[in-house]
Amino acid sequence: METKKNAGAFYLWLDVSKMEDDISFCRKLLDQEGVALTPGSAFYCPSYVRLAYTKDISILLDAAARMKRFVERNYSSSSGVNS
Repeated sequence: METKKNAGAFYLWLDVSKMEDDISFCRKLLDQEGVALTPGSAFYCPSYVRLAYTKDISILLDAAARMKRFVERNYSSSSGVNS
């Protein structure tokens, strides 16, 4: 996943275009791992998802581990996705 640099906000934009559309990615991640991200389409930024990092670091680290597991399980490295 690639990220976009943000100026002064508490979130990251993650590019999921090599995996699938942003809405499907968010729905599957929530269903499979219980991690909620916001589809970029809601902000006129399709192909990206928004990750807000406003929680305690332990919660964020757990969410990152769940996201990594989700990507490894659902998207093969042959699709150009780096884990």
